[in-house]
Formats: sequence, structure tokens, C-alpha cells
Amino acid sequence: MVVLHDIRSQIEKTDQQILDLLEQRVSLWRSLAEEGEVEFPDREGESEAIAMWVEEAADRGLDEIAVERVCRTVLGLCRRAGP
Repeated sequence: MVVLHDIRSQIEKTDQQILDLLEQRVSLWRSLAEEGEVEFPDREGESEAIAMWVEEAADRGLDEIAVERVCRTVLGLCRRAGP
């Protein structure tokens, strides 16, 4: 049972790290938007990000379709945060 507790603890820690990274990405996106470095909608930048995520997913043996959905969700989160 101790092993299961350790694994659950590691999962919770990983979830916190994911949230920290999402917060960081939104903050960086806002900084770019405030400096006028991105235009809305930034379709070219979004396409490049999606392509990179999908390629990395394939390299890591992850479900490419699911990772693309996650990427689109993250991009939407950034867009809604705005400048």
C-alpha cells in the first residue's frame, strides 16, 4: 500500500507541475501580446505549436490526436487570457 501512496503522491506532484507550466505559458503569452509580438488570431504561430506538439507526441509514443487536442486547449487558454 505504501507504493500506491507514493505513486499517487507523484501523480499529484506532476499535476501541480503541469499547472505551474500552464500558468507560466499564459504569462509568457500575455507578455508577447502586451509587446505587440503576436496578433490575434495568430494562426501561423498556432499551427507551428500544434505541429511541434504532435511531432513530439509521436517521438514519445503518445497519442498524437489526444496531444493535439491538449495543445489546442492550451492555445485557447492563452488566447482567452489575452494581453
